[in-house]
Amino acid sequence: MIRDLVDAVYRGDYRIELEFEDGQRGVVDFRKYVEKGGVFERLKDVEFFRGFSVNGELGTLTWADEIDIAPETLYAEATGSALPDWMESRVGDRMEAPFAGDDVSCAGTRRVEMEPLEIAFEERLRDSIRQSIRLGYNPIRITEMLNRYGGKGTAERLVRSGEIQDGIRRIVAMGYPKLSVESIMLEPEFKPLFTEADLAAARWRLDQLR
Repeated sequence: MIRDLVDAVYRGDYRIELEFEDGQRGVVDFRKYVEKGGVFERLKDVEFFRGFSVNGELGTLTWADEIDIAPETLYAEATGSALPDWMESRVGDRMEAPFAGDDVSCAGTRRVEMEPLEIAFEERLRDSIRQSIRLGYNPIRITEMLNRYGGKGTAERLVRSGEIQDGIRRIVAMGYPKLSVESIMLEPEFKPLFTEADLAAARWRLDQLR
């Protein structure tokens, strides 16, 4: 289950108190993001950092509608709970993924109207899920994400998460990497949907599992 962020209060330095739709709350220290630089470089400016807002569509914290962090990650850090299964890496096998460029906003919710290419991409992902199920693996979390974020939003969240999830590990281990979200993103037909940074992140994830 994905729990949206509903409120955020600045608590000094790089700390923000977060409240989620289920009533859970906690303080998150964002210094580690700031120190990573990359897409988070702008957060070093405390005044810019304090200009965060809660994006109701995305259900997460954003800065200038350009930088955001997945609500699943924020919830885990604020409450001390585990990440969802689809975001978990295997124990002792965490890897540092490249950041997916300066524009890290995600789709957040399904758009009522989608471009034809987005519709085709989503259907391609759903077809890969059907094939995976026939092969004995049911990627439930990916289906949940598709239903909430759509195909493009799901793909962006996955490659920007900084984690290599068990789902892609399993489908690659089964010998069917072409069924992965990352491989489908890299199909020539769908490349125009994504930034070069997102595509590079997708390639990186696949390269780690070869």
